[in-house]
Amino acid sequence: MHPERKQTPRPAEPLYARVQTWFASGKSVEITDYRPAGEERTRLIEVDGLEELARKHLKVSLPGDVTAAMEFVLEGMHQHSLLARESVDGVVTYGDMISRMMQDLK
Repeated sequence: MHPERKQTPRPAEPLYARVQTWFASGKSVEITDYRPAGEERTRLIEVDGLEELARKHLKVSLPGDVTAAMEFVLEGMHQHSLLARESVDGVVTYGDMISRMMQDLK
């Protein structure tokens, strides 16, 4: 008779996996001070998992604070080499790090 096997729980999804997967699918997001705040928020909400991540870990609730928190998360991911970041004429674009490196090789 075999001893009962305990099922090992599956490891939790990495904290930033949904956000990284969104960018890895070829998408990018631009942030600028030239657009109305509501439009910036709309663009950031399109990034799968970003708003949830910002609300969960930065404990924000006001719309303007949530927008700033989402930008903060993207910048943190860039600082940890998880996302590429390009800044040209006041427009900051975040995208997939690997795709960006491959473009630079061309």
